Order: sequence, then C-alpha cells, then structure tokens
Amino acid sequence: MPAILLAGLAMGAVGALAAKLDGPIFHVVSIVFSGGWSWACFAFLVGYFRQSKVAAALLASSALAVGVVVYYLSKALSPVAPIGMDVAGESSVGDAAPGILF
Repeated sequence: MPAILLAGLAMGAVGALAAKLDGPIFHVVSIVFSGGWSWACFAFLVGYFRQSKVAAALLASSALAVGVVVYYLSKALSPVAPIGMDVAGESSVGDAAPGILF
C-alpha cells in the first residue's frame, strides 16, 4: 500500500518539476504527467490490480490525493516566470491552496 502512495507522490512531482526544466524531453514529460488522462489511467490501474473493491477505491483516491497535493505544492514552491517577465514576488504555499482544493 505505501508503494502506491509513493507512486502518486512521484507522479505529482515528475509532472510539476519537468515543467521547470528546459528541453524538448522535459516538455514532453511535463505534458504526459500533467495531463488528466494519465492521472485517470493511474487511478484505474491502481484499482484494477486490487482484489477488494473497497481497497481499490481507497487506494486509488488516496494515491490521487497525494499526487495532486505534491503537484500543486511543487508548482507553488518553484514558480516559473512567463517569457519576458520577471518574478516580482515570492510564491507561497498559500497560493496553491485554491488549486489543491479545486
């Protein structure tokens, strides 16, 4: 069970951190791991390989929750400035709270 939660953690971190790096490979990794279809596939596979329906539902939803929180916290802790703009202020974890709740 902790391995599934670690997979959710890794999926959230990879999606957010790959967007911070330059290069075409990182851009592709960011698109793949930040897209909704990959998250849905992850939850489906987590549930598919469980014997119990209750365990499938609990593990899939908790792994997705861990991944989403890590994704938004990673984005909030290291923001990327749009091209041509300087980052004026520091981003905080409080800025990520609406995205996590949504």
